[in-house]
Amino acid sequence: MVTPVAAPAAGAGLLEKLLATVRPQFRVDVLVPSADDPVLGVPGCAVATCDYPVADHGICNGHRLRWRERGMPALAEFLADPGPPVRGRAALSHCAVRGCRYRAAGQGLCHRHRKRWERAGKPDPARWAATVPTVEASGRIECRLPFCGLWIENPRAVFCRSHTLRWQRAGRPEIEEFIAECARLGNAHIDLRGLPAQVKLELQYALQIRGDTMTSRISPQVISIAVGWVARAGITSLLECPEQPCGSHQPAGGPGRGGGKYGRARAFLSFAREAVETLRDGIGWDIEYRKDRWRLAKLPGLVLTAGQTRDHAQLRFDRITQPWLRELSKRWIRLRLISGLNVETVVGHLQALTRFSQFLATATDTIAVGEIDRALLERFLGWLAAQPSGPVTKSRHIGGIQLFFEAIRRHRWDQRLPTTAVFFAEDYPKRPPRMTRHLTEDVMNQIEQPTNLDRWPSPEGRLVTIILIHCGLRISDACTLPFDCLLHDGHGAPYLRYRNNKMHREAAVPIDEQLEHEIRAQQDHVLRRWPDGSPHLFPRPTSNPRGDKPLAASTYRATLRRWLRRCDICDSHGQPVQLTPHQWRHTFACRLINRDVPRRSSVSCSTTTRTR
Repeated sequence: MVTPVAAPAAGAGLLEKLLATVRPQFRVDVLVPSADDPVLGVPGCAVATCDYPVADHGICNGHRLRWRERGMPALAEFLADPGPPVRGRAALSHCAVRGCRYRAAGQGLCHRHRKRWERAGKPDPARWAATVPTVEASGRIECRLPFCGLWIENPRAVFCRSHTLRWQRAGRPEIEEFIAECARLGNAHIDLRGLPAQVKLELQYALQIRGDTMTSRISPQVISIAVGWVARAGITSLLECPEQPCGSHQPAGGPGRGGGKYGRARAFLSFAREAVETLRDGIGWDIEYRKDRWRLAKLPGLVLTAGQTRDHAQLRFDRITQPWLRELSKRWIRLRLISGLNVETVVGHLQALTRFSQFLATATDTIAVGEIDRALLERFLGWLAAQPSGPVTKSRHIGGIQLFFEAIRRHRWDQRLPTTAVFFAEDYPKRPPRMTRHLTEDVMNQIEQPTNLDRWPSPEGRLVTIILIHCGLRISDACTLPFDCLLHDGHGAPYLRYRNNKMHREAAVPIDEQLEHEIRAQQDHVLRRWPDGSPHLFPRPTSNPRGDKPLAASTYRATLRRWLRRCDICDSHGQPVQLTPHQWRHTFACRLINRDVPRRSSVSCSTTTRTR
């Protein structure tokens, strides 16, 4: 269950804001999304006669089990003969007598005809039914359920005998509600009945926001899991939930650890809580600054790197245990962000301050800002040298803390900081000599073999690889290529236009006709997937209903590692090759240099430049 925590003071008018914001189509107890809804919809089973939602392989769970029992044949073969309707979709059996649509009560006969059959000496039921005169349908009343064609036996009833029994076992609910419930049975829906009024409105608001923003698809089954957790917790508002419901402190049965649909349910609860909190408090620095976890989604105007998203990213100051250091860190990080510094760089500065806080916590006594002198920093350097991180990371930590001290003095945030609190050039760890990062031609010959390139699991990954090899782009630039990335000069020669995200400028590189053809094929593929278009040549393949999110570099790297293992690409010693996409940039530069291309026109090799 969800463990309630002390709720923050509810902002005045939260309920009024919810009532004014949630639209009527979401303010329902049971939400039944359409199958073509890009966020909440679940397509129907591929079996033509089945209306159950898809579970896997394009078919519902019932047909999936039947398909597996048959040995998982080709799906087209199974769809040609899927068998009888799955349970819950087959029509109820009726009497065998011609024209009779009463429910069969035994021996294939309805209750009335069965009594007549018994009085006739119980002959063969099928032969006896053939001798009975045809029953006329005039004056008969059909069951109120739209998918049931049986007749009503009791004049005072509204359902057939079978559905009357089901209605009675359900506690005799309202007729229209029972009909709607039967129609929803087995279909994708979200049931919010039984929740307190405000938490129901909050979940409805979260569903509305999810649909409006179209951040990613989420199934009603996952939402129902989250709703069940909320119902069992007995809370009246999502603001009573912890901010991180996925923590290990949660008891079994609630949003504790675990992946799959339960992990997605936890994520939805976090999303819903944040949406409600945003509606209550708004966004901006005045809201986030006083917190120890800054959510980047609520801080407008931040500079992000290519492909970086701030939907769920946080800046965590709660790991800085010294109050004075935490407060000064907030002032400095805010100043760095609003000055236009890249978020990724600021995150590195915060990591440096967090590491410095960890060192201060090792001291026997509480250390104040006035005690940060050169002697203490030398102790810090010794402590940092024993940490497992590499020299580059340690240099960044030292540089970040030095900038922090300079900002305190420049802006006079705390004049108690000693003037001896400084680092010098010799304090930075010496970097070992760097080996060349380009790949040998033996390895490149294996990578560029058409048979190996065709083993990429997706055409997008294959094309990204070709662009990295033949154009020398950074992986961040390749993954964020614009959809309209082709240019032609006055002679009709093709060029690849891209955004150099590091230098913040547009650039172009010549390509051959074959690569141009493959790029146009990728454009056609994108338009088939997203008919309204996409700003990216390589949109993210999942959780991207609108196609406005680019392929993540981390996704490509993970797929690259699997592809290298699948192709069994080895070095000259027969060892499996482990490479990074950036090495193709260095290989591209070295190939240009070997062809006597002027060095200024090529990408410098790693042994002579710090270009990243």
